[in-house]
Amino acid sequence: MPQAKALFALPLAKAGRHGWLREVEMVHAREVSIRSARRVQAHMDGELISDRSFDIRIMPGALNVMVPR
Repeated sequence: MPQAKALFALPLAKAGRHGWLREVEMVHAREVSIRSARRVQAHMDGELISDRSFDIRIMPGALNVMVPR
């Protein structure tokens, strides 16, 4: 996605309304592997990381959330 279009898409993504962009593919998955020919940056638990590959898994029950009543 060109940088100018990415700037347009950021507010849409934050609002959850970016699914209609042709550069966006949305899937439901428990595991995802991302590979790139060059290093890319990502945020992981609030930390900036950089690598050529990422393996991401959903761990059911790993996060406890408390909601006030």
